[in-house]
Amino acid sequence: DPRLVEIDDREIVSEGGLRSRSKNTCFEGARLQGKVLRTVVAGRTVFSA
Repeated sequence: DPRLVEIDDREIVSEGGLRSRSKNTCFEGARLQGKVLRTVVAGRTVFSA
């Protein structure tokens, strides 16, 4: 399924920014590169940032 990704975007992981119901992560404070902007499944957008 296609995804639209911004590869130059950088983000620092924080508990408040997680979309999961589980708010714990070993990546807290990590600086990550790349961000998914949109995911399409069977021709329908199922995620949009």
